[in-house]
Amino acid sequence: MVTINNEIQAFYDNMNGNLENLNAKISNLMESIDILKKNNASFSESLAYLYKGQAQDTIVQNLTAISNRLDLLSTSINEKLNASLSQSKTIVDSTKQLIELKNKINNETVEDTNIENDQNTFNTKQNDILSKIKELIGLDGLIISNEQNNNQNTVDVSALAPGTYKEYTYTASNGVTVDYYAYIPSNIESVDGAPVHLHLWPSRKNGGPMGYYNVHGLPKLLTDGSTPSGIVICPKLQANEVYDQQHLDAIKELSDSYVQTYNCDKNRISVSGQGGGGQAAINFAAKYPDYFSKVVSLYSLDTANNYDELGIPKELAEYNLTKNNITLIRCTGGGAELDNRSINYTNELYNKIHSSNLDIIDNPHYIYGDDLFSKTFTYKGKSYTNLLEYCMAMNKDSSKA
Repeated sequence: MVTINNEIQAFYDNMNGNLENLNAKISNLMESIDILKKNNASFSESLAYLYKGQAQDTIVQNLTAISNRLDLLSTSINEKLNASLSQSKTIVDSTKQLIELKNKINNETVEDTNIENDQNTFNTKQNDILSKIKELIGLDGLIISNEQNNNQNTVDVSALAPGTYKEYTYTASNGVTVDYYAYIPSNIESVDGAPVHLHLWPSRKNGGPMGYYNVHGLPKLLTDGSTPSGIVICPKLQANEVYDQQHLDAIKELSDSYVQTYNCDKNRISVSGQGGGGQAAINFAAKYPDYFSKVVSLYSLDTANNYDELGIPKELAEYNLTKNNITLIRCTGGGAELDNRSINYTNELYNKIHSSNLDIIDNPHYIYGDDLFSKTFTYKGKSYTNLLEYCMAMNKDSSKA
């Protein structure tokens, strides 16, 4: 007796009968994009004819950028979603044949001369369908979204050491390897819904460790034996990696794996970053606008034109930032040139992102933020043990109040 693989059966049950509906939805989406493109073109023409103000060039450039993005979106839908839909139909048709073959085999007797050949054919077809499903899952998350896929990831608990701050390595599903430090509370197994905090800081140059990584800021707090109330993850990144889409995806997957492993509170995942890590925190918030309960950018530098490297348009990135609860911290101490770059960029970002969820505070001390992470942090009249505990106290429901 043979049976259909559970993964194949689940795919067939979900997709059989829904293909026409999905195809109609894609057609409707394409029509909506075409309407947007026509309206955008019409508005551009009217503006060029009627408006001759100083901001005309900037507005026209932005409208052109929107048009280009709509073209890319249209192409992506045509090429990827339609390819995924075609592959899905092939899998459904093949599964129908597999079901027929299963029924035939299960009705055969041992004496039937074709039973062995039929079973071999069944196994070959089933393996072929499984490989097609696995290939399809990699196409734009049509069947399984990134979030669903990430939720299947867990960290190897046997390799972790709760109650300590240690270095580990994680290899993400996209092939990127992340070296990182992590603190895990000693009572994590008995705590339900612990918060998770990511701290981003370029800690390597030319592949080697930078000597100040664990002697300043949040890493120093943990190295000195502090015992935060939740999990803290500190990836060791090179300077160019803080703007790289693949590395940010890998770090998010790493965070998801801890949330899944220890049943952490998804409403209390926060991020902080300093220097290049401060910009990385902003990039993270731009790419995953609904992921973090709190975003803190400390001494961030003027690298705002890296949104394209994240695979999202600048306009969308800036809109996504308005959906986050962000605190920008202006600091000095890195020398006149870096100080000016950081302060100017921080002011520019604050003025550009018009949101009640974005604020700015001054910390005119050392750029590494030693005092912020080692001393009492007061925000809007309320005191916290330090900046880390403030971040961990925030959740998506209350942090924007």
